[in-house]
Amino acid sequence: YNSKGNFCHLEDCYVYTDLDLATDESGVWVVYTTTQALGNLVLSKVEETEPPKLGKTWHTSVYKRSVTNTFMACGILYATRYIDANVDEVFYSFDTMTGMENFKVGIIINKVSSNIFSLNYSPLDQMLYAFCDAKMVSYKALFGYSDHYFS
Repeated sequence: YNSKGNFCHLEDCYVYTDLDLATDESGVWVVYTTTQALGNLVLSKVEETEPPKLGKTWHTSVYKRSVTNTFMACGILYATRYIDANVDEVFYSFDTMTGMENFKVGIIINKVSSNIFSLNYSPLDQMLYAFCDAKMVSYKALFGYSDHYFS
């Protein structure tokens, strides 16, 4: 939108990543930040109205510029961070049903190239799709339930 609340890695940011649209089994979501949120991730559910509008909103305690990408699956927001040119890590989750945050997710994503510019989950085939330096790759997403959250 105005390139002031971007996703970043190391000292570099991905320009024009102020808003991130995500889909999951329940619909469309918007991930962004505001000055009122002090740069932390904000998540809003898009209501299926004409025209569409933002519905319920959640505020997180993870700083957006520490995140490289986000995606939604089963009502849970996941955030990744850059580890090195070969690896990103899903390090954070936020459950919209409980409001619980987890900073110790620890899922490693092996990359085919150094930058993942876009990461999206498809509820139709339970795949995670990544756009990496002009390559599209997919990962099979397998979800399990855990009641252990860390805040």
